[in-house]
Amino acid sequence: MTRLYFDLDTTFYWPASVLSGPPFIYYFIPYYFLGVFAVVAHLGAGVSAAILPIIAGAYFEIDLPQEWIDYLLWYVPSFEPGAKFY
Repeated sequence: MTRLYFDLDTTFYWPASVLSGPPFIYYFIPYYFLGVFAVVAHLGAGVSAAILPIIAGAYFEIDLPQEWIDYLLWYVPSFEPGAKFY
């Protein structure tokens, strides 16, 4: 609408204009902050979705050394190494 009705380029000045003072900043500061936060959160979710199956042993067998199994057995005596959850 800015380009069509006001014949203005939507360059750097477009977002900077609404952050130049009230009342626009009350809406656009949270809007831009949450927008950047959402992008970072979604990228983080994608990375964790790729990493978790790898460290869970979904693609290859992971043979834990006995000291790590003993460590886990200390917390949960009924722990069974190699039991799959998927």
